[in-house]
Amino acid sequence: KFDDCDSYYQLEFFKIEGHDVIRYQYEKSMPYKGGYVGDFVEMLRFAEQNGFVYDNYKQDNFIVVQGKVKLVDYGKSFLPISHAGTEKSITRVYEMLRYPSLTGDEFKQLIRRSYKGTTQYLDDGRENLAKLISRRHKEDLHDKRVLEVIEEAEPRRILDYGAGKCKIANSLAKKYEVDVYDIDVDTLMSRADSTVKTITTHEELGCEQYDVVTCNLVLCCVSSDMAQDIVRDLNMVLKPGGEAIISICNPLFNSVQHTELRRSGLQGKYAQSEKFEKLITVGTPMREEYHRPIEYYINLFSRNGFRLVKVVEGEGVNVDTLLPISEHLVFVCEKTVNAASYDDCTLLIKTNPMEWGCIYKNIRHIVTALEKYGSFEKRLIVIDMTTAKRRVRRYAFDDEEKLTRELLRAKENGLIDEILCAGEGKEVARLYNKYFNICAKGGHASNGQGIFATLLAFERIETKYVFQTDSDILYYIDTDIVRNGIEELKRGAMTVTLGLARRFSEEKTYGMRTEVRTCLLDIEKLRARLPLQNCAVKGEVQLPWHRSLDLALRREESVRLADAKAWFVHPENHVKTEMNFVSTVEGRVEEGWFSPMQEGRVNMQGLRADWAEKTNADVVLYVRGYNTPCEKLKRLFNSIKRQTYQDFEIVYIDDASTNESGEYAKLILKYDTYFAERTKTAFNDENAGELANFVFAMQNMIVNKNAIVINVDNDDYLVNDKAVEIITEKFAEGAEITCGNCIRWDKPLKNYSVYSFDEVWNRDGDNVWLHPKCFRRYLFDYIDVENDLMVNGKYIDVNTDFAFMLPMIRKAKTKKFIEDILYYFEPSKSNAEHRGKYGVEEKRKIKQMLLDRARRREQ
Repeated sequence: KFDDCDSYYQLEFFKIEGHDVIRYQYEKSMPYKGGYVGDFVEMLRFAEQNGFVYDNYKQDNFIVVQGKVKLVDYGKSFLPISHAGTEKSITRVYEMLRYPSLTGDEFKQLIRRSYKGTTQYLDDGRENLAKLISRRHKEDLHDKRVLEVIEEAEPRRILDYGAGKCKIANSLAKKYEVDVYDIDVDTLMSRADSTVKTITTHEELGCEQYDVVTCNLVLCCVSSDMAQDIVRDLNMVLKPGGEAIISICNPLFNSVQHTELRRSGLQGKYAQSEKFEKLITVGTPMREEYHRPIEYYINLFSRNGFRLVKVVEGEGVNVDTLLPISEHLVFVCEKTVNAASYDDCTLLIKTNPMEWGCIYKNIRHIVTALEKYGSFEKRLIVIDMTTAKRRVRRYAFDDEEKLTRELLRAKENGLIDEILCAGEGKEVARLYNKYFNICAKGGHASNGQGIFATLLAFERIETKYVFQTDSDILYYIDTDIVRNGIEELKRGAMTVTLGLARRFSEEKTYGMRTEVRTCLLDIEKLRARLPLQNCAVKGEVQLPWHRSLDLALRREESVRLADAKAWFVHPENHVKTEMNFVSTVEGRVEEGWFSPMQEGRVNMQGLRADWAEKTNADVVLYVRGYNTPCEKLKRLFNSIKRQTYQDFEIVYIDDASTNESGEYAKLILKYDTYFAERTKTAFNDENAGELANFVFAMQNMIVNKNAIVINVDNDDYLVNDKAVEIITEKFAEGAEITCGNCIRWDKPLKNYSVYSFDEVWNRDGDNVWLHPKCFRRYLFDYIDVENDLMVNGKYIDVNTDFAFMLPMIRKAKTKKFIEDILYYFEPSKSNAEHRGKYGVEEKRKIKQMLLDRARRREQ
């Protein structure tokens, strides 16, 4: 039957002079050097289906012919199937795939260790290969997880919206009252169980109310307009406080090309919305789907009356790497208000080409915050393209091309609806005449503030009201403040401004003042007051538009709210040059937290350290990284969840990743209930480097001086489920600093140890780099940051382990090497390929300098 599997040759059998001879076709080939997971999965499946096992998996027995792996060793290694034989085959294939750099002799050593039962940690991850061989389907990876989430909600009445073939609905109907709705009514009628009620019209749907509504794998298959209509329907049929349980194909893993359910994936970038085709393994071969980043869905839910409560990942395996992925993502959303629009109100965001580097992030923050309880009729952004030399308080150079590209991305991802460019031209003079009855030119007032771009946007707005905001404003919104503001406008106000950060709400105040940074305006009333008072000197407008409006306001027409659940912070341009300050503040503001010195102040106060999240935990996992693939992050997160000792918190720093890993970490650490309450984070806007992040975390985030700090790089993981338990036991015995034992991916058979911590600087540093490196937090205070971690005022970026470990080892009284294997270490391939700072000679020089420094400290 070998001709039924492409990786086996069809055999011919002969008996020649008493010898059994096997003959098969010769083909030109390449030696097998690793990879081709899918081919080995097919071989293992084929063997199991046909009642045999192959007992000699090693690289030398395989070749590659036209991109396909083929076996070339036929003989006594074919044995009758047995459970033990099958398990052994899976293990051997996994070892061959995971450690392709091993020589033949080294692979034999690995096999000998396996026979002795000492490869538990070397074989970690083997279960992923076993899952591939078992051939799981969508029902195993998706439906099972969705059913678990629904059962946790303990509903009485459920609607399955877009129920399709009714597999989930029929399962639920065994325990709950279930209705189904889908545009394909015929399929519902033929597939739904007799106990399931089929809703056939949208009108009938509008008459129902449910505790839970589930919508599975629908939003990722429909247009944005249809997705908007669907989520509004979900809101409409839910009872107040009810839950929408919504699953999608996980966009954070769409770029994985070969999974259990598909043979191709997204070819484009995660950050860009697009329709794409994927080749699936079961059913219709080619399927069209919409790839959209996570912020699209979060905004879609919030602007339609939902609060995202948690996310639950589905299961999956990358067939090429054998790393874990999640094929699907389940959102659990609570209905907070009825889906509604801010009738007759436009959101206007004002920007300029100087903000190209932060504009997308700013828009995402503003739109998500302000649409938390409803949706604007239109979301418009205006770019001030007028003369750059008049740009006041410059903090960066202009880049119109990059700004435009980021704005188009925001539009494609559903955050804004329209982009308006305001440049020089005849329109300038016309609008100044209309608004101020003066003859002037230029885009800015005499004090340098932009004026024309805002007026041009006012002209394009067709709604009665506008919420106008600078693009750099930071908002905290936990009440329907936009609707409250609109009500103030309806009661006679012309301008309404949000309040400032405060602990307790106060009464609104009045005054003849327009907040130009952020406010609601009654545009119709403003137009009725034109022309506003102003003047021109040498063709230049003297007053900004909001100061002219102030002159026309009556006291009661200017309202400033003072709600402790809705406030804003303005970062001045000079603080935007302070590395990662604004990003830190933005994260805290979104949580509703502010530094005490910010209370009652408009402009951002304090330092980054004042705003940093802090932990006082006794045990802290310090995790940092940059551009780590999401599957490796998932591997790490899974290993943390499996730890037998769980009394710890996590400090996580993403160092301005440019791939999707930052978004994945942000989503999971905030909305996975396991991580949400135990994780303190910093998501950088600018890459700071390993040691800069380390110093910031130790000085400003881990405040318990006696805390045990466990260092974990986010592309590695804790391979031992008892790792944290073992580490804490060593510290309970008196250790102040430890190095653990690890498996190194490129040298898996090597056994590491620290000979002695005493005077390691005289023994080339010994192995004090070993992972995980753990220490009492107070030891960090013995590090002289400038002299130990820097060269010429810049942080060292190679051999960083030695940089911070050597001074702490010197001060620690009790140092221990942990012999247990705790950690899986994967050296960065990109570092190995770099030249210059990552070159062998450069690394040697830095290491020698660090050892010399340590030696001098002892003299």
